[in-house]
Amino acid sequence: MSFIIRKANLDDLPEISKLNLELFNIQHQFDPTANLNWSMSPDGQEYFKTRISAEDSFTEVVENENKNIVGYIMCTILKRQLYRIDAKYAELESIYVRSEYQGAKLGSQLTNNFINWCRENKVNYISLLVDPKNEEAIKFYRKLGFSNYDLVMQLKLE
Repeated sequence: MSFIIRKANLDDLPEISKLNLELFNIQHQFDPTANLNWSMSPDGQEYFKTRISAEDSFTEVVENENKNIVGYIMCTILKRQLYRIDAKYAELESIYVRSEYQGAKLGSQLTNNFINWCRENKVNYISLLVDPKNEEAIKFYRKLGFSNYDLVMQLKLE
């Protein structure tokens, strides 16, 4: 099976939105606060448009041999938090490959492309958020060299 990984364009917006909704449906099992309507909402659509077209963002898609988009990655360069050292930061905001294509190293290729883009853009640190119960995702990111950095804690009030 052959795949093409390419820079996303605005014509890809409907497919990226669908893939993001699939990702949110998976994420919802770990985080019931994930808004399953967000991907298709006006705010979600505007967010995706910005990430696809902004100079400080990195968005790629994976096409299968039928030119169907089966995966994507969406990332951006962040503004430095005032309490952090003066360095350049980026965030891997979202990555998803449809389950039937997982195992073909597409997620790794997308992430490595992003890491290379970060190097070209003189980024010093890459971060991402992952639910601590999403063991498969954590295993994937660790395999790529990511490690724990911040721990975000939450208290749910009744």
